[in-house]
Amino acid sequence: MKTIRMLLILVCTLISVGVSAQTISGKLIDEDSQPLPYANVVLLSLPDSVFVSGATSDDKGNFILKDLSSRSYLLQVSYIGYQPQSILLEYLDRKINLGDIRLVQDAMALKGVTVTGSNVVEKNRPADCDTFFQTDQSGYVRL
Repeated sequence: MKTIRMLLILVCTLISVGVSAQTISGKLIDEDSQPLPYANVVLLSLPDSVFVSGATSDDKGNFILKDLSSRSYLLQVSYIGYQPQSILLEYLDRKINLGDIRLVQDAMALKGVTVTGSNVVEKNRPADCDTFFQTDQSGYVRL
């Protein structure tokens, strides 16, 4: 009876550890240690890469993902003009703070775009337009 009781306590303890919610947090910064506000943070489960959770960093670059189960994840971080970064989190079994995550500017994304245009307007007039309207020498329609 005593061994069954001890076994039951052990099983309950192991289940409660596995069920407890985990959190992932961190801060997104650039190469100059400046915060990256409103960056995308996506958490995918492994090995199937199914979306689990997502967040946007606050105005100071901080993010937090809550209520996660104990398993392996892939954290993907992206920000416009910067190279995306992926972080493998194996067997997440506790609250984890990733600290500063530094993103590097994407040189390809920084190329300029040149827009050219023309102010020439082409008038398309149907061939049989003169049958409906008559114009005088000034080009105005006479009614």
